[in-house]
This record gives sequence, C-alpha cells and structure tokens, in this order.
Amino acid sequence: AAPTVAMGFLPSYSKVGWISPALLIIVRLLQGFSVGGQLTSSIVFKLEQTDQSKWGRWSSIVFAFSNLGVAIGSLFSYVLRETLSKDQLNRWGWRLPFWCGIFGALPALYLKYCAKERAIPEDSSTENDNGQSGDRNVLRQSFSKSNFRPLISCMLLVAFPAATYYIVSVWLVIFMEDIVHPPVPHAFAITTAVNIAAIFLQILCGCIADYHGNYAHLMIFGAINLAWLTPLLLHFIAQGSSVVAFFSQLILASCICLYNSGYLPWIVKSFPPSVRLTSMSFAYNLSVGIFGGFSPAVATALVSKFGSSAPGYMVTILAFFALLGLCVARKPGNNGNAEISLNELENEENQDSGTSHLSEPLLT
Repeated sequence: AAPTVAMGFLPSYSKVGWISPALLIIVRLLQGFSVGGQLTSSIVFKLEQTDQSKWGRWSSIVFAFSNLGVAIGSLFSYVLRETLSKDQLNRWGWRLPFWCGIFGALPALYLKYCAKERAIPEDSSTENDNGQSGDRNVLRQSFSKSNFRPLISCMLLVAFPAATYYIVSVWLVIFMEDIVHPPVPHAFAITTAVNIAAIFLQILCGCIADYHGNYAHLMIFGAINLAWLTPLLLHFIAQGSSVVAFFSQLILASCICLYNSGYLPWIVKSFPPSVRLTSMSFAYNLSVGIFGGFSPAVATALVSKFGSSAPGYMVTILAFFALLGLCVARKPGNNGNAEISLNELENEENQDSGTSHLSEPLLT
C-alpha cells in the first residue's frame, strides 16, 4: 500500500526534471517487491492449510481477489474519465486512485494481528537414512539440478497466462480506445465489466477444476482455445462494435480463468513443501516480470507493424511453450497432478538411467 500511495504524491517532470522518473522507478520497484512476495505466498499459505481436493477452488479464490484490485482500478478509471475533463485528469485526477491505495493496508493489518499461521506439513524427505535432518539450505535445494525441470516447467506455464492476462485485462482497453480506428465506444466500461465478471468466472472455474480432478486437461483446453481465439477475436474487436468487443473480451477472460484454475494448483504441487515457496516465487515472478511486464509494449509494436491480430499470434506462440512446459514437467501422479518430495528429487539427481524422462507419458 505504501508504494502505491507514494506514487500519487510524485512530483511532475516539469517541476523536478529527471528526478521525477527516477522516483517513479524506485516506487515501482518497491511495488514490485510487495506484489512479488504477496501472491505466491498467499496461494501457498492457503493451499497448505486446505484439503488437496479443494486446491482448485481455493487457489482460484485467492487469485480472483488479487485481481479485484485490477477491477476496482478499472472502475475508478472509468468513473474519472466520465466525470473529469481531460485537463483535470492530467493535472490531478490521475493521483486519486493511487491515494485510495491506502485502503489496501487494512487486509494486511488484519492478517498481521488477527490471523494465525499453521505449521507447514512436515516433509520427512528432508531427513537422511539415519533420521537426521538433511540439507536445509533452501536456496541450494531450490536451484539444485534435481529441481531444474520443475523450475523450467513453472516458468513456461506462467509466461503464457501472464502475457495473455496483461493483454486482455490491461492493454486491450488502450487498444480499443487509442489504437484501432474507429475506436470502440465505451472501452473502459467494457473492460471494467469484463474484469468484474472475471472474478466470479475464476471462482467458478476453480470449482470445475476440483470437480474434474485433472488440472493438466484444463490447462491444455484453455491454452489451445486461447491460441486460436485470440488472433481471431482481436480482429473482431478492431471492427469497432461495443457489443462484439464485450463478448470477445469476455470469451478470452473465460479461457484465461479456466487455464488459471489448473495451473495454480499444478505448480504448487510441483515442489516439495520445504522449497515450495522459494521455488514457486522465483519461477512465477520471473515469468510475470518478463512476459507480463513487456507484453503490452510488445503488443503495441506488433499492431503498428503487422496489424490488429498480431498480438494474438504472440499468445499462440506462448501457448505452445505452455504446453511444452507440461511436457518437461515430471511425470504426474494420480489425476494428472504433479507431486514430488525431496527424496524423489535426490533419487532423480542420482539416478543414472539410459532413457530420457521426457519420453514418459506425462499427460495421462
């Protein structure tokens, strides 16, 4: 909350020159540190206290409420654009949403002083054959050779929804209002409505994931549909119809929610409890920072050079790498869900087999 509020007090470039963008970079870095430690910690914290048969819905609930801020921000932007003049918006109106970020401190204070944390499940695989504690260096375990495949898999699986989410939920409103001609009427209202609907869709998809039981199947279904739908629907959105734009964006958001409902519990299951948070946080935040952070700029450049459908083909390519991430993952256990312990990590590292693990039937 503090970096967000601080952003609303930043001086303009006309007053302090280069100090203004320097302060903006610092505040954004602090904001990134906060968010980077928040989402993955929240998901792991919740799932480790929950029956695994409900991991789909609970990870989706955490993710849905983390996106509530995006929906509120979108709604706030729409209201400001409708009530303020362009001059008012540029001079002081843009600061109001950042000042309201102070309310984000309330849930954090509640968790700090009221919530009780349970101990994580005991990981017996950290003990050696004599029953003594093994290597407890979390960083060394997380980046060990035996943990390399789940790290790579996690980064590939996260890169796809990160880029797609920022294109659909953040960049698309600029695409509709400022890039395509004629612009799509009520672009901010459309995006706001879709972002609010996506909160409920994400929770619904989480329940579907638990009912279906095979997270990999949902990830494959969501990735394949986004791969071919995104270029097509971006072309339709560029035609300028508000109704077409709304339903196109809603379809894309639904596919993203379905993919999220599978990949969130999947990547949590991919790591043993003793290194889960460190491994997942590194892989997740690295992918989100690179692919999510640069996707809007790349999408704008692709539109200017190749046309309105071009960002959709970027999503298609990333969908392929997401499916590749499933292939390089360890062989799933029951119901297609990857589960691993540190003993299995060590066995994989010490095993001298003549065949590649990649030949195993992974997506049963």
